[in-house]
Amino acid sequence: MQKDLVLFGASRLGEIALKKIISNNVYHVVYFSDNDQKKWGERIGGIEVIPPSMILPLASNSDVVIASQYDLAIAKQLFEANIKKFGVIDETSWEIDFFDYRHVKSLDKKNNKISLIMNNNSGSNTLALYKNVTDKIAKAYSVELIDSKNKKGNYYLDLLESKLVMHTHDGSFDNTQINVQLWHGFPLKTLSNMANFPENIKTRNSLRWSKLDAVISYSQTYSTFMNACFGINGNKYIITGMPRNDLLFGTEGKKKLSKLIKCNLDKKKVILYMPTFRETIHELTDGDENKFNILQASGFDMEKYDDFLKDQDIIMVLKFHPVHIKQATNYIKEMNLKNIYILDDISLNQSSLDLYEIINAADLLITDYSSIYFDFLLLDKPIIFVPLDLQEYKNSRGFLIENYDFWTPGPKCFILDQLMDEIKKSLNYHSYYQRERKTICNIVHHYKDANSSLRVWELIDSLMKKSING
Repeated sequence: MQKDLVLFGASRLGEIALKKIISNNVYHVVYFSDNDQKKWGERIGGIEVIPPSMILPLASNSDVVIASQYDLAIAKQLFEANIKKFGVIDETSWEIDFFDYRHVKSLDKKNNKISLIMNNNSGSNTLALYKNVTDKIAKAYSVELIDSKNKKGNYYLDLLESKLVMHTHDGSFDNTQINVQLWHGFPLKTLSNMANFPENIKTRNSLRWSKLDAVISYSQTYSTFMNACFGINGNKYIITGMPRNDLLFGTEGKKKLSKLIKCNLDKKKVILYMPTFRETIHELTDGDENKFNILQASGFDMEKYDDFLKDQDIIMVLKFHPVHIKQATNYIKEMNLKNIYILDDISLNQSSLDLYEIINAADLLITDYSSIYFDFLLLDKPIIFVPLDLQEYKNSRGFLIENYDFWTPGPKCFILDQLMDEIKKSLNYHSYYQRERKTICNIVHHYKDANSSLRVWELIDSLMKKSING
């Protein structure tokens, strides 16, 4: 017999969740609910949208499941309405994770709890901050690293009871807490107000960001670019540098990478190939997803390229988005390629590593529009760009900063022979594009040391003391 369910979140995510739930044939969705009054009385997939005030009488016989990116704010809302058992849709597996806090009488906003929300192991500022926590902070506060991709047990309780929360992505910010935004990269692509987003999304983003207490910044340039996108009080931007960049310095990247991919790298040059993820945002397309991978470009002879890597004592490591990993892994096996390896988030997570702890193993970075190259500039190593769908990307997602050639300090490649030629030049001549790299590095980075985490922790300490002391 199907159990009744109320989906909280009458949005695109809620629509997808409804289809998944119907196909599983376990639950019967009786209502949607949403905080947006304009949606009340509407129907999604034939299901009526009701006000949150109507959920409580239903909760005794129906499961309440959150299907929204504002899951934390909704969890707090449900808790305050005395609905302390609820589910949350996992956007990766589309399964429902349930949380039962009925044993908790009331939320205790602990004065000394700090939560760091991490979203992945691919350049997480919060993971880096956690790894570089100072003794002073560890003694004074309770610091929790919380994995948003593994929402289990006390995930929401820890967040709701924290005095200060560190974020790296968009989401809901509780204005009864101290909220600090670290974000996840220097913006090359358009964001929010500068993107082709619906006006209601832009307004919502700016309102949400206005609730932040501080935004960590690379430089005045970064602050200016980000504020063009989110439009908040400029005094909230604090230039400290990014914690993840501390991991670029002083780590044994080659040793760690060698262990991860099970390959002896002692006498090898390493190329890291990391194209940006062509994620669809608000039903918009980012470039041409069919052109994201130069290794699959028309006329690209993989056997010839693999032989080239062997002759040059080079191995290439591919770091794709998880949705492309399986496809790439199967392709490498089918082609019997010997000098190309896959690096995935699962391996990094299992090894308790962040991508930035092994990036310094790379002698050369290849990318298209991924913001990783801005951070890679700190290592003063060569970068090759493969913008296969440059015009399509400009026309769809668009660039926040122009022109592309100036902001991308390295050769641009579109075919195999060109790529092989530029790889040899880049690895054999350190001065190749070095002046251009230095120019962009100086614009992007105010600090070029390994002390960004220390500066961020000092800021956190001052925010906590100011709040505690009133």
